[in-house]
Amino acid sequence: WYDADEAMEISRKGFVQRFRIDQVQHGDLGWMRPVALEPPPPLMAPSEKVYLAVDNVSLQQPAQNSGFLSLNEVTVLDSGTFYVTSSRLHLIGGRRDWANRLNEIRDIEHDQTHWRIYVGASRQCYSGLNDPDHLDAQLFAAIVKFLWKEEV
Repeated sequence: WYDADEAMEISRKGFVQRFRIDQVQHGDLGWMRPVALEPPPPLMAPSEKVYLAVDNVSLQQPAQNSGFLSLNEVTVLDSGTFYVTSSRLHLIGGRRDWANRLNEIRDIEHDQTHWRIYVGASRQCYSGLNDPDHLDAQLFAAIVKFLWKEEV
């Protein structure tokens, strides 16, 4: 059992997340304050506005379906800080910098532990952990889906 303060905080966080998801689904991102980074990272245009910034995101390549054991295997291509802007996805990785236009998104998924954004014909995916104390995976996915649909 939770004490009264803990229960109230959990309830408040849940309410805020649900309210924000409802706002996004109705096309309202007015509560967000997108900013242009000064100076912008490599591959990011000065005109791009950052809506989301997330640390510890990986770019993964699914294994080819060459055998029974490889169906769920992935190769991590890079990891670093991930930005969702008004027109692109950016990963400032440890090996190199990566960028995809929003119209290259093929699918967006989330569950209790992760969110994933699949891009390009090779179905590479950006993957990050659910962080309910900061930005829930469901809300993250809803924001990216809204920006994607606006771009397409």
